Amino acid sequence: MNFRTYISFAICALYAAGSAQAVTLATRGELTVTTDEFYAYHFMSAPSKVETLRASPMEVQSTITEVLAPRSYRLTAPTHDKLDPLERRYVELQLERAPLLADLNVHERRARAAFSANDAVTVERAKEIWQTDNNRFVVDENADITQIFFDFKLLPFAQVIARIAEAEKALANGEAFDVVLQKYSDDKSAKEHGGKLMKVRASGTDALLGNVIFKTLKEGEVSQPTPSRIGIHIVRLDKKRAQTKRAFEEVKGSIIEQLLEETVKKVRLTFLENVSRVATVVNEKAFDDFLLKPDPALDQKRRELIRDVEKQTIKADTPDK
Repeated sequence: MNFRTYISFAICALYAAGSAQAVTLATRGELTVTTDEFYAYHFMSAPSKVETLRASPMEVQSTITEVLAPRSYRLTAPTHDKLDPLERRYVELQLERAPLLADLNVHERRARAAFSANDAVTVERAKEIWQTDNNRFVVDENADITQIFFDFKLLPFAQVIARIAEAEKALANGEAFDVVLQKYSDDKSAKEHGGKLMKVRASGTDALLGNVIFKTLKEGEVSQPTPSRIGIHIVRLDKKRAQTKRAFEEVKGSIIEQLLEETVKKVRLTFLENVSRVATVVNEKAFDDFLLKPDPALDQKRRELIRDVEKQTIKADTPDK
């Protein structure tokens, strides 16, 4: 998000001047759509986004269609089929919501325009978040490894075990790890990348394999055959990096974006609270009566059906003697 663009809101000048300079973009009968209305329709978009839309004939045409559609409907509504009471009430509820949603958007846009990413208080708050959050801004402990991978899905178990033993023997006799890897690894892409896995995260590895990589091996050492969920690994630890915290300048933008969204949310909530100053009184009896209650008999029938299905499944899985 380009905060400077949001702050400057250069497009506001276009809105202000638009009325005097508005040009008709399209007509439909007596209906018109002007350049001024194009800007008003995209009121909630950042200036850079609006300029991108202006550069696309498809987007400009789409805006023209979106503006004309409700105006055309308003003219032809009396000739539409009559609505039943529930349908009419639904339409009325949507019309009631429209002014509130529009006013909320206006207040949100004002909040975005007033927000400054370079304000000293904002930057200080961002630094405070960065300093106190010890999980969000860390780079996980990670390692570069080279592995010989044995896949139990490719060969019978006995053959895989034999291949592991052969690989271990070759390594014990001093054969180079990379040479043994090319002979025995079941990793299909081993020839392409040489069995190397870069920046393997400690939190993303199987517990046992992760323990070997990050707690047992030193750089340059080779592990014993170690199982994981997908196979057996013989791992050489090439490089290990401790957990670090990302620099403030690196994450400053995302934190400030978070603060902007929090500011906007607060503005919207405050606006809604002001709209709802009079407390809502719930008719507890009507409320409770209206709630759909579970039927105990149906629940019991559901449980019986589940038990029957489980019994049939067990019976089907049990071989005949």
